[in-house]
Amino acid sequence: MKTALFVGRFQPFHNGHLGVIKEIINDPGIDKVKIAIGSSQESFTQRNPFTFEERRLMIERHIRDNFTGTENNRYSDISIYSLPDINRPKIWPLYVRGLVGHFDIIFSNNKENVIDLFQKYNNGLKVEIRTTHIQFEWHATQIRQFICQYEGWHEGVPLSTIKVIEECCGDLRIRALQ
Repeated sequence: MKTALFVGRFQPFHNGHLGVIKEIINDPGIDKVKIAIGSSQESFTQRNPFTFEERRLMIERHIRDNFTGTENNRYSDISIYSLPDINRPKIWPLYVRGLVGHFDIIFSNNKENVIDLFQKYNNGLKVEIRTTHIQFEWHATQIRQFICQYEGWHEGVPLSTIKVIEECCGDLRIRALQ
């Protein structure tokens, strides 16, 4: 069995991210899932309005509230990690491995910041790189824009994300940062 790593900023966690997690979980060759929240040191900016803790809560609450039954027990073996930026591309794959530990497969649709770095600078790491089959209807940037415009952003994110955004006044924060 294999361990998969899914790297993202999750600004905010949305239905596309959720689809990737489901794709990973449904892969019978994967028995453990690690999620790395990138740019974890960033918050209260236009591009990264949410803190690491808020993003972690968005993901954890969705898993807890929706996948606790025995038929979904594979969701119980998900670990979430903080992945601060280091801005050193040549060692980034080794840095990721050092923070999250062993993984066999990395999932991402982020060609520039994840896939390319693992292809160019794997430094001998044996990691399978997979892009996902999920086509995101909405992206986090678009969701943040809809929040600014008071438009129907709720349909692009899980309920857990809506609740965390409401609790931390994230919608007001995003508008104030514009």
